[in-house]
Amino acid sequence: MGKPAARLGDSTSHGGVITAGAPTVLIGGAPAARMGDMHVCPMMNPGTPPPPHVGQQILMGSPTVLICGQMAARAGDPVMCSGPPDSIIAGCPTVLIGESATAGAGAMVSAAKAGGGVKGEEAEGHFLDVTFVDKAGFPIRGIDYKIKPPSGDETMGTLSGPIKKTGIPQGNYEIQLKAIIGVRWSKKEARDGEKVKLTAEMIGFDPNTKVTFQIYEKNYNKADFLIKTQPGLTLKGDKVEYEWIYEYPLRDDDLTTTGKREHYSSPIYYFIVSADGVSARSNFLLYRDWIEIELKDKDGKPRGNEEYIMYLSNGEIRKGKLDGNGYKREEKVPPVQHRIEFPNVPTSVRTK
Repeated sequence: MGKPAARLGDSTSHGGVITAGAPTVLIGGAPAARMGDMHVCPMMNPGTPPPPHVGQQILMGSPTVLICGQMAARAGDPVMCSGPPDSIIAGCPTVLIGESATAGAGAMVSAAKAGGGVKGEEAEGHFLDVTFVDKAGFPIRGIDYKIKPPSGDETMGTLSGPIKKTGIPQGNYEIQLKAIIGVRWSKKEARDGEKVKLTAEMIGFDPNTKVTFQIYEKNYNKADFLIKTQPGLTLKGDKVEYEWIYEYPLRDDDLTTTGKREHYSSPIYYFIVSADGVSARSNFLLYRDWIEIELKDKDGKPRGNEEYIMYLSNGEIRKGKLDGNGYKREEKVPPVQHRIEFPNVPTSVRTK
């Protein structure tokens, strides 16, 4: 018969509690405990001063039920303590884990044995009922998974709810998610010549998997423009990173008004990470830069405290005033060329 599944916060026989669990595997609303997860023990041995017990890891779990690659802990399983023998005494009463078919690699496990009678003869089988949940406890959907049964014949699928299988042979069933998450730039904005790091987290991939990054510039009028392809990147743990030096490419595609070279759209970038047929897209990276304005008279002397109007390439209009030396720096302007007018100066000045 199965035993209640142990979780973060469940009690031990010394009055302690389990203090760790699988954060992505919730059983009864709490992270599932596994062999190797820690617990604390409040008891003390006799002495002056009395030495405390030191609660340590869970020593045993179900050998056929794996959660994130570790044995699932149950009520009755032993835990390490510097005092007398200690064990888990509580668990989720509605989730029983026995020695039946199993699931692992990040699953919420409910494995059980099913029986029934047909003409006096007992018909037995095993089933899987597995739900992957996020940190909020909601079922994960739209992510690929792989099931490896005892026979070794792997099957693939995409999460759309619980994974349920009936009438399956007894043995070790490993369920593994395969997804690319956390695809992001190291910053939200970048300037010309600035280094930007691209990062993605890889779940369920072989450490030797080769990963490809493709960087695109968004184009609202036609197909997005491929800026850079970087294949053959390798994993570092469960992450892959690539450092890119941003250089703004001036192209006719950036023109928002045909024939007017001074008007440009502000570029927006994203990248796509792909490996083993799985891909994911990042958020946007914005191009930002600054511009310096200097005004001098015909003799080359600074003309200070003059008001100006700047017409940016994205249609924005800014108004300001130069300092006493005829200088002003405007931050966060899109590329490339802009028009500046000085209402109180006979000749307008255009930026370079």
